[in-house]
Amino acid sequence: MDQSTLDAYLRRLGIGRPRRTDAGTLRALQERHLVSVPFENMHIRSGKPTALGPAVIDKIAHRHRGGTCIELASAFEQLLRTLGYPQVTVLGGRIFHAGRFMAPVVHYVLKVETPEPWLVDVGFLRGSRYPLRFDVRAPQQDPEGVFQLADTDGGGIELRRDGVPQYRLDPTPLRFEDFPPTWWAWTLPELPMSHLLVASILDGTGRTTMVDQRRLLEVSGGRTSERILDGAAEVLEVYQSRFGIALDELPAPGPGPEEDDPVVLEQYRAWFRAQYGDPEVSPVAGGFPMR
Repeated sequence: MDQSTLDAYLRRLGIGRPRRTDAGTLRALQERHLVSVPFENMHIRSGKPTALGPAVIDKIAHRHRGGTCIELASAFEQLLRTLGYPQVTVLGGRIFHAGRFMAPVVHYVLKVETPEPWLVDVGFLRGSRYPLRFDVRAPQQDPEGVFQLADTDGGGIELRRDGVPQYRLDPTPLRFEDFPPTWWAWTLPELPMSHLLVASILDGTGRTTMVDQRRLLEVSGGRTSERILDGAAEVLEVYQSRFGIALDELPAPGPGPEEDDPVVLEQYRAWFRAQYGDPEVSPVAGGFPMR
């Protein structure tokens, strides 16, 4: 990442160039990322694959967009490395939804050592506001809840929030540069994000989420309020005022990767099989997991 791009990225986060690469700086960077760069899956839902690497940085730093968890993790990894954090590891995980853990590598986090190891997650809608100690198994208090890491029988690491499983990480390191040049981050039909258009961002008191450009949900102090949006003009105003995304027109969901580009989809499936074989996956009822 060159200097001008780094400066643009830090301006997006509303933070100056850090003087130290320590735990305190990491804490500030994660929170600023969560309140400045939204989760949004417009790119995926428009029927286009996700590009990793420099393309993600341009999207976030210069075009003021957000991204899916893989985009946000890829961008944040590059930011941390550019700032001088020497040990940043990418891990993939299974999201817990509808009573079970889903397929592997559908969520991505970072393990950052300062030298203490930290779980850093800037792309999960039910995650912590601050990094969590990766080597601590006791409950860890955070403004977003009580989080706890637990070792599993299969060698994985499970994250629980307020006693409820959130995802299970595979400890095997991944490298985004080894992924295919384009990546379908949310293609499995069992995943809610594969059939919902979602934008979500953390703020000072909770989280704001827009679902399918119709429902606006605001969570604050453990309470959720819902408002039905009325028409394109109001939705565009919400994109701008709540998520910092300026659009001329509403994004229209496309047909999805299977109908849109079978070649790119097969790249994803080939990489998936090489890493994890063919796990048994069955559809579950749709729905958006909130708190």
